[in-house]
Amino acid sequence: MDVKTLSAYELMNLQTQVLDELTARDIVQNPTQPVGEYATHLACAAFDLKREPTSTSGYDATNDEGIRYQIKFKRLMSPNDTRQLNAIKGLEQRKFDFLIGVLFDIDMTIYRAALIPFHTVAAKADQAKLFMLTNKVWDIEGVIDITDKLKAAQA
Repeated sequence: MDVKTLSAYELMNLQTQVLDELTARDIVQNPTQPVGEYATHLACAAFDLKREPTSTSGYDATNDEGIRYQIKFKRLMSPNDTRQLNAIKGLEQRKFDFLIGVLFDIDMTIYRAALIPFHTVAAKADQAKLFMLTNKVWDIEGVIDITDKLKAAQA
């Protein structure tokens, strides 16, 4: 199928069918946010985490010890695209213990991923609670490169 030949309606219909199937496979819980849901799915698969309901505030998943993970992503649409993640919820209340930051290439393959301790996120986020997942983040003490683990989960 060549998607370039499909009408706008046909593309929207195809997207709806794909999102419905991803929901049925329990890859996404909220089909209006498929990229974020996919990032959460990969992180949970890579680290054997339990996905929290979408109504949970401040974190997306937990492990068996109760450690809380907030999962954020950015799909890079070009090499110069900003690496700003969406606002980090729960900073004031310390609602998470680690941030899993995922960068996707334009084709949705994993570009880079990091496991970032709460204290690093709190120190590096700006006043608007925005965090930039630049290459320098991986050089910060305590940050772990988890790119290979997420790539393995994506395979």
